[in-house]
Amino acid sequence: MLRTLMRLDAFQSRFVEADVGPVMLSGGPGVGKTRSVVARAIQLMLLGVRPDDVALLTPHDHLVPHLKAELEEIPQRFRQRRPLLEREEGDIDQLQRAVQLGTQIFVGTPYQYAHRLLRDHDAGPSTVWTDDDAIAAIHELERTLPQVYGIPYEPGRGTARRFFHWQGEVKLLPPVNPAPPIPVEGWRQLHNAYDQERNQQQACDRYDLLAEARRIVDRLNADRHDYAARQRPHFLIDDFQDIPEAAFWLLDALCGRQQSLSVAVDPGQPAALQQAFRPLETFRGTYLRAPEYRLMASRRSTPVGNPRGGTDRSPRQAGSPETLPGICGAG
Repeated sequence: MLRTLMRLDAFQSRFVEADVGPVMLSGGPGVGKTRSVVARAIQLMLLGVRPDDVALLTPHDHLVPHLKAELEEIPQRFRQRRPLLEREEGDIDQLQRAVQLGTQIFVGTPYQYAHRLLRDHDAGPSTVWTDDDAIAAIHELERTLPQVYGIPYEPGRGTARRFFHWQGEVKLLPPVNPAPPIPVEGWRQLHNAYDQERNQQQACDRYDLLAEARRIVDRLNADRHDYAARQRPHFLIDDFQDIPEAAFWLLDALCGRQQSLSVAVDPGQPAALQQAFRPLETFRGTYLRAPEYRLMASRRSTPVGNPRGGTDRSPRQAGSPETLPGICGAG
């Protein structure tokens, strides 16, 4: 019945109905990965998982409303297709309950999930910098630290976003193909100055959220004898190829022994090909027995241009993280 409700083909259904545990779905843009991930969230509801134990995540803040809309549209879709569903075998009332419960699932970014976890354990920071706040601080440091680059400061050069990529993904290595080239020592100096400025203002950025949440989880796992396993979280991640390394290991620690991590990836995206952290290879190496399912372009279910409502979709560039407006209000 879920297959009919969500209009899944046989390939998508195999991913949706896979056993609880780590599983990967891959395919190009527009082949139905997002719909499959959302359908798997409803499948978890059918299996009796509580909405509070499920999180539907994307690394990109601007795609969060799209995922929420996908979930919120399912009850209306159920009402429209109920006559067709009633002709099939299965408990239609159970499916209806699962659809309603699905609207209560947490939807957001890994950073927002980490912030919620910190608040739940009374460890939430008082001030969280959005990307705009952090970029403004970096631009000010660029003006006051000309020796970092050995070249005059040039507004609009995009250094701040490449710095985020370096800080969040590569640590003590320069970003991939920076233009103009910036010495590694320059990145270290900028990193140290940025940390000092952030500490003076008693603020944290999105990578601080991930790191602090990981420390909390590690401590709880040690103090409470596998806290993560007793929490029984299930994570579903769209655009997994763009996830930062710190976010992956936080979710891995939260999964515990259950390891319920369902991911959808576009292996052809630049971020998946260029960034130093390789989410696909790391997932495969971490979950050796995880099944993988591939959706082919010939079975495309959404427009090629932009499967999220537009026609101007262009490949995301490595080192260009999305902004995080309102991260403090994420819950």
